[in-house]
Amino acid sequence: MMLFSEAATIQLDTVDSTNNYAANLLKLSRVPEGTVITALEQTHGRGQRGANWSSAIGENLLCSVVLYPVYIKPENQYSLIRMIALAVHSFVEELTQMDVYIKWPNDIVVSNKKVAGILIETAVADNKIQNAIVGIGLNINQQQFDQPNATSIGILTKDYFDLDKCRELLLKHIERYYIKLLSGGDDKLKEEYVSNLYNLNISRNYLYKGAIVEAKVIGVEASGRLRLMKQDGELFDCDFKEIALIWDR
Repeated sequence: MMLFSEAATIQLDTVDSTNNYAANLLKLSRVPEGTVITALEQTHGRGQRGANWSSAIGENLLCSVVLYPVYIKPENQYSLIRMIALAVHSFVEELTQMDVYIKWPNDIVVSNKKVAGILIETAVADNKIQNAIVGIGLNINQQQFDQPNATSIGILTKDYFDLDKCRELLLKHIERYYIKLLSGGDDKLKEEYVSNLYNLNISRNYLYKGAIVEAKVIGVEASGRLRLMKQDGELFDCDFKEIALIWDR
């Protein structure tokens, strides 16, 4: 089963954001599912929480993939987030052959450092997700970072990677997991997602509603809310913007 057989690749030197480019493209036409917009440089790359995504020019994989998950109801769109996170996780695992984790909701972490981030933007109408733009920033060959908690696949493996081949491989992983989701395999994807969560059942310090809380991740609710347990056994759930890991190692 091939979903992306007609997919196109649009390669840019510089763009403000590949997600913005994809959104403007969709206003003009319905491009084939799996179409990829990639760039050597993003002048205004965006991450989660409204943060900027900075990347050395031509050293990393910066791309957006267009999907049409109309079968997913807007209230269930966390299944899409979960699926993409697993696909990127699988890609990084194949390249590094190391232990790879998903930092809820969809950052990818290796050796306690972030190697990839994902930003999914959806258009909803008639109670359907009409399209989803999956923005992915993967640190591939960059050797130096301003952020102490960032790394690259090149640093981890001491190797150099062809970005075009990386893009092709990434799309294969996305297609494979997308087919699993289409085929009704979301329950198995839920299990796989939780089993690969960063800090699962490990006590860490978090900033939660303005206070430092020591807790451990124990799972994810169907809504996508993270479930944690405090030191005294109290359980609590939180949305993405309510909690932040304190990187102390």
